Amino acid sequence: MAIKAAKGKFTIEFPEAKLHALEFCMREKGADLEDTLVQFISSLYEKNVPKIMKGFLENSDKSIENQEGTAYE
Repeated sequence: MAIKAAKGKFTIEFPEAKLHALEFCMREKGADLEDTLVQFISSLYEKNVPKIMKGFLENSDKSIENQEGTAYE
C-alpha cells in the first residue's frame, strides 16, 4: 500500500497579463504550466537538497507507511 505524502503549496506574484499570456502560449504548444513548474521545483530539490536529507525523508515516509499498514491489522 502506497501512502501519498502531504503536499505543500506556495504562492508567487507575477503580472497577471503575463501569466495569462504564458498559460495561453503553453497550451498552444500542448504544455501545462503547473506540470512544468512542478518539474522545475523537483529539479531544484534534486539539485539542492543533500543526499543525507533525502534519505531521512524517504525513511520517514517508509516509517509512516509501516505504522499505518499495521494499524489496521
